[in-house]
Amino acid sequence: MHGVVITAYRDFPQLASLLRALPDARVHVHLDRNAAFTQAQRRFLESLAHVVVASTYRVSWGGISHLRAIIDGVESLTQEPAIETIHILSGQDYPCRPLSTYSDIRDPQRAYLSLTAVTDQPVLLRRFRTRFEFPDQDLRDPAVRAGDALSIERQERSGNVRTTLGSMQRLYKGMVWGSLPADMARYCVKVARTDRAFMDDLVHSRIPEEFFFQTVLMNSPLAPRVSPNATTFMLWTPGRAVNSGPAVLNIGDLDQILASDKVFVRKVDSTDSAELVAALADRIGASPWSPPVERRFALWRFDAGRARR
Repeated sequence: MHGVVITAYRDFPQLASLLRALPDARVHVHLDRNAAFTQAQRRFLESLAHVVVASTYRVSWGGISHLRAIIDGVESLTQEPAIETIHILSGQDYPCRPLSTYSDIRDPQRAYLSLTAVTDQPVLLRRFRTRFEFPDQDLRDPAVRAGDALSIERQERSGNVRTTLGSMQRLYKGMVWGSLPADMARYCVKVARTDRAFMDDLVHSRIPEEFFFQTVLMNSPLAPRVSPNATTFMLWTPGRAVNSGPAVLNIGDLDQILASDKVFVRKVDSTDSAELVAALADRIGASPWSPPVERRFALWRFDAGRARR
């Protein structure tokens, strides 16, 4: 059985389409507390039998809250013995293959994550060498960036820099989106809950979600089972990137997606990617979210626990 952790903050129709494409998986969804989902939409998600919904954190880009939401979701899924593989997705992802075929193209005993050694890369070293003093703030905020720049300068001038994260001697970075066997996921959760020195250093690093799984696994006896071939298809085509992120995919990307060995695609949305999602849904035997149904749910408003139209 597959477990899926999803973090979402926007585009309810796309999130609903994603959940409809995962009927045989156990899904843990974290809804950002900053998100503008209606109470009706939240209640609809909670009504899905294969989905558990949490909304614990206000997620700040570049801070620790996103990683905390993911670790909570992974921990929840590792407590279910039937789950053998856990996938980490965002609400703007979608499967391009049925999960029932996962073992045909990937080894279920291996973790598949993007992977880069941090050593000798000044930009990456700068993200953890000095303590990030705004772990619950949005790193894209100009005021936070300005304060962080002053903090970095002060720490570097005083020689107060780090070369490791806690006891982790070899540091690795990659996107947080990936797939891993339940035993490897369980190991990562154990580190998160018990290695206080590592987690404290990680909390005070920039974009810590991109260091956690890779660094934990590559400093463990499980390292030989890590493959640097992530399961999510993304395009970083110049001119198509959005806010320094990957391109929003469309139907023109379908052939390239199908020629890959990927299991999921990112990013997609309910407008620009609608034709692509419909094509992928048809391929995997799912169906996209129905706009008329979405509008029906959007009409509901909840006041003091009482529903009304």
